[in-house]
Amino acid sequence: MSESGDVNTKVALEELNSIQESLDEISARIFKTSETSFEVLAQFKLTSESVVEFRMQTTAGERENELLTSFYNAASKLTEYKSIKDEVYVVFHYTISPSVNK
Repeated sequence: MSESGDVNTKVALEELNSIQESLDEISARIFKTSETSFEVLAQFKLTSESVVEFRMQTTAGERENELLTSFYNAASKLTEYKSIKDEVYVVFHYTISPSVNK
């Protein structure tokens, strides 16, 4: 998402793919032990000049606090990404369900 136009001119596709791969790995590793179903919205604010800002929203309850804290801490370390210009918001939506094959 971008306030002023085409995201493809503001963030390199390789950069977006790298964020997604990193976050997918974190999500799979951390949430594989989840015993409940919930959703997570992860948002990265990229700029050309400053450090990445990370925010997270979830529908999970207190039961998943430990997993969510681990996910947040790991995702917050993804700070090496930048936009080419302007502010760009990169948002990922995860639907977490308990694994049947534990």
